[in-house]
Amino acid sequence: WPLARPRAPRAAPRGMGRFSEWAQNVAVAKGLSPEAALAASGPPPAVQLQRYIVDNSRLQSDSMGLRFRRSMSMDDYDERRRSALWGSVVVGVLCAEDPRWLRVGGRKY
Repeated sequence: WPLARPRAPRAAPRGMGRFSEWAQNVAVAKGLSPEAALAASGPPPAVQLQRYIVDNSRLQSDSMGLRFRRSMSMDDYDERRRSALWGSVVVGVLCAEDPRWLRVGGRKY
């Protein structure tokens, strides 16, 4: 299966986007200066992809690997994807919602 690859950054839109404008207005309403508000409404920091080894030392499963999930539910198997084999390397990012889960491409497991 293909490993996750970082996407090229999109070109900045002309003018201020709706979210940036809203964020700046909220920041000004909270008492920040217009300059600080503009800085606060900037783009989020880039997500850093990392390599992870699919390890079975804690689980001690007899299976061939770890099955991908479509969501952060243990019962939500992705039947279309192969398992990540024990000892293989996957590239992903820890999920902000729950750092026990790793997002690999558009999938989680």
